[in-house]
Amino acid sequence: MERARKGLIPSRCRRGRAVRIPVFCREYLKTGNGAEAARVAGYAPRRAKQTALELLNSPDVQSVLASLRERDETGSPRFAGVSIRLGRRDYVVPPLSLAQLKRFAGELSRLSELPHNGVVAPLPEQYDAVIELALAAIHRNYPEVTRAHLVEVVDLANFGPLIRAALGTVQPQSLGDPA
Repeated sequence: MERARKGLIPSRCRRGRAVRIPVFCREYLKTGNGAEAARVAGYAPRRAKQTALELLNSPDVQSVLASLRERDETGSPRFAGVSIRLGRRDYVVPPLSLAQLKRFAGELSRLSELPHNGVVAPLPEQYDAVIELALAAIHRNYPEVTRAHLVEVVDLANFGPLIRAALGTVQPQSLGDPA
């Protein structure tokens, strides 16, 4: 605290949690990039990725994200996609962005061996890749969804449609069109 008063810590880092969380949430909803949102909100750049993960798992941050999303005048998801039921909730899952495709090239190569005989089930060594790709796609519309939640709600019944939606191999529904 003494360092902050003497001006040794930049003023943007002295902001309290109550100020940083809404800034983090608005930036996260705008960009979908947790580390960048943490940096913009004034968190330590070297710990930005870890801080983002901690914040996104915080009930306080999830509450702020939900309220910011509810304030959207349309109330609809940002990106068009396919409606998929995960657990007790329907999610509009958009395809991955080009930036995400580039970032997840390794995971995509691991999924290239998925069987195409109508029954799509990942091998145990593909589970992490499936979850990472699905989470990235879902985060485009629902940044508050955590990896832990997704692990619990993805099953063999929704796995195939979820991956096809994330990879853009099904036609997304227009946001104005009925399902």
